[in-house]
Amino acid sequence: MGLVEIIVAVLLLAVVALCMFPLFANTMQLSRTNILVARAAQIVNTQTDLARQQAKLTATCVAMSSLSVATPTAVPAMNAEGLTYTRTVSTCPAVYPATMQVGVRVFSAKTGEELASARALVVVTAAS
Repeated sequence: MGLVEIIVAVLLLAVVALCMFPLFANTMQLSRTNILVARAAQIVNTQTDLARQQAKLTATCVAMSSLSVATPTAVPAMNAEGLTYTRTVSTCPAVYPATMQVGVRVFSAKTGEELASARALVVVTAAS
């Protein structure tokens, strides 16, 4: 193999490597986004489970209403990720037993984009 063939082979290899670089960069960005969405889904699951546990302990409207977190709150364990959540609780029903809706939304603190959300129904047996 001559020197010319080696130079051509190295140039072709360099062109292929340059063409593959955007693919690797996009893959890294997509991986980062997927990690954030998975963590957001974990937070949503944890917060809805908290509401269900509260409903099992004290199935009253007052207890459920106290779970509402309207202001975006930072998630302490994942604060480096910049995730915040809100938890909303529907108004108290007029007749008991009834269901109340608990909604959880997780946002990116950096972009404000909603990453995950869920709603759960919990049974309440009395007003207080």
